[in-house]
Amino acid sequence: MASKQSPYLEPRRLSDVLAAIQAMGSNENFRQTCERWTRIIEGPQAREGPIEDPINDQSVDQTDDQTDDQTDDKTGDQTVTKEQTNRWKIVFDEHPEFFRRSRMSGEKERYSLIWRRARPLAHMETGKRVLLRAYKRLPPSEKNHWRPPLTDSAVKTLMAIAIEMHARAVAEKHAWRFWVSPVLSFAGALAGAAGAIAVHQPLGQLLLSHGPGFFNATQAGLCVNGLI
Repeated sequence: MASKQSPYLEPRRLSDVLAAIQAMGSNENFRQTCERWTRIIEGPQAREGPIEDPINDQSVDQTDDQTDDQTDDKTGDQTVTKEQTNRWKIVFDEHPEFFRRSRMSGEKERYSLIWRRARPLAHMETGKRVLLRAYKRLPPSEKNHWRPPLTDSAVKTLMAIAIEMHARAVAEKHAWRFWVSPVLSFAGALAGAAGAIAVHQPLGQLLLSHGPGFFNATQAGLCVNGLI
């Protein structure tokens, strides 16, 4: 079975991965639906086909703060096409080295950057970290926490990893092409040798069928006649 082509070899894939890393690493909300991320990454160009307003995540992995970008959802840029959304869904799903999918009960699938979702919860104003068990005990009015955005150096690190993985995929593809010609040449030579053996096979069978004596007599006759 042929190995599956690296997703980094898909058209525009590297630029899409780099764009997603930047958006997911710096947006106030670390986890969003695919439609939301499409709108954030694509910008004002994503206008066709209405989608519903995002649901504020009330789970323990996300705070219940009402951020500014959720207010911006009510502007004219709240539309994306299914084609755009599906394209980004493929990008997220085919690169589990960076992105993760999750689903809360009764809600749509949401995507997040692994490094970002692994960051501890912190108060949005003071920056003080809080353990998850302590966060759960807080009343809703005090749950003003988030998964902080990544630092610039962290984003650059992830982008460098993506660029390296893309370069490796391209190098492996070219290495495979380098071996195609020699392999085909060897296969052709092998086929030619097999054909030659098939042509001379009757003579070999004749010699073997008469035993060593026949072979020796035949060889002696050829010597007498100066043929060998």
